[in-house]
Amino acid sequence: MHYTIRQAKLDLERIESCQPLVQRMLKVAHIITKVLETEVTQINDKPIIVGGLAMEIYTHSEYTTHDIDFVTTSSIRLAEILLELGFKKETIYEYEPLKVAVQIMSEPLDPMRYEDTQIIEFEDKTRVYCISKEGLLYNRALDYQSLDNRNYSIYLLIQDFDTIDTKQILSDLEKQDIDACKAFKEWINIAIEKRKKFN
Repeated sequence: MHYTIRQAKLDLERIESCQPLVQRMLKVAHIITKVLETEVTQINDKPIIVGGLAMEIYTHSEYTTHDIDFVTTSSIRLAEILLELGFKKETIYEYEPLKVAVQIMSEPLDPMRYEDTQIIEFEDKTRVYCISKEGLLYNRALDYQSLDNRNYSIYLLIQDFDTIDTKQILSDLEKQDIDACKAFKEWINIAIEKRKKFN
């Protein structure tokens, strides 16, 4: 059944503003995803969560953020949908009743990152598209001088080392930025040493 703007607005109104921000953001992201999904089929057209909320999802809120960063090649349509849903355009899109902000990123993902986009479903049936852990760590490594990027990337590596394709990330970084590649190798070594202490 076609999910309409009217239904989406009603679903937004049902979200309780007293819920933790991350829950509100994920429910809003789910609703936005459902609306855009009725109009697009290609993975690159879907609203893919990147940036801080992706890190918050993967670190189970060890890292926290205050907005939703989306990447989509349907950015013009997504902007229209946000306005139709009642978001106000300031520097970013803001939905005042829930204090949720959305940013549409201007840079597309690398083509290989679309292929490993993850569909993440939560216990309450909320479902979103999210950049992979590899894609997230690759992006964070490109901005390796940020202390936050370093610390939370190491945290994620410690937590999920066995399921993260670090070789692929290193290979991709080597082609893009040799200094970022060196920094990521250092993060890997730190994560390995810290994991030894836990075992």
